Amino acid sequence: MTDYDYDANSDAAPTPDMKDGTVVPSYVSFRPEPGEVFEYTGELNEYEVMDGGRRLFFKGTQLAYLSSERPGVSRWTDISIFITTAKQFIVNKIGVSAIVHLSTCSSIANKTLPTPFTAHGTEISIEDRDPCPICNPDVKFQLENDPASLRIERDRHWTGVSSNAAGLIESMYVTRNGTRNLPSLAAGTLEMAARHNKDIHDALMTTRVA
Repeated sequence: MTDYDYDANSDAAPTPDMKDGTVVPSYVSFRPEPGEVFEYTGELNEYEVMDGGRRLFFKGTQLAYLSSERPGVSRWTDISIFITTAKQFIVNKIGVSAIVHLSTCSSIANKTLPTPFTAHGTEISIEDRDPCPICNPDVKFQLENDPASLRIERDRHWTGVSSNAAGLIESMYVTRNGTRNLPSLAAGTLEMAARHNKDIHDALMTTRVA
């Protein structure tokens, strides 16, 4: 995943703009609530995703969502795949962190991390975050007595737009140590999307060897 930072000024979805008579649609959350699993509905919705600090808006259908989140883990990745009304494929990856530090923590020395007051609206609330195992902040105490001393790890976002299924699949490959591969989470998300989209299914079943 590309190492991106959120735009701290983009912490809210658009609201209706009545100045010119245009009503901006409300955007549907594409991440299931905690404890819930993604269920394909085929519904057409308005979505907002992030790509670094950019906000991208589109109308389409969510084909898949998969997460590496599991108990006892403070960092994980969420991947979603959509198809727009213009028949473009969109993949959104979010590197999620639930960690909170003290500003004096040695593990974030020379790094600029935001305070809880600048968290994006979709990020994990400060009360639900895990204390850093190095500085081990007492989050409740710090919030009551010195909230400015806390620093949060910000979610990182990447979004790719492809005109066809082959391009979508290609965009989800990574190269590490000179070896190109499709991570298991990405492969699982593609397999889920393939159940609901023939183009993705056919592209997954076709392998170019030369």
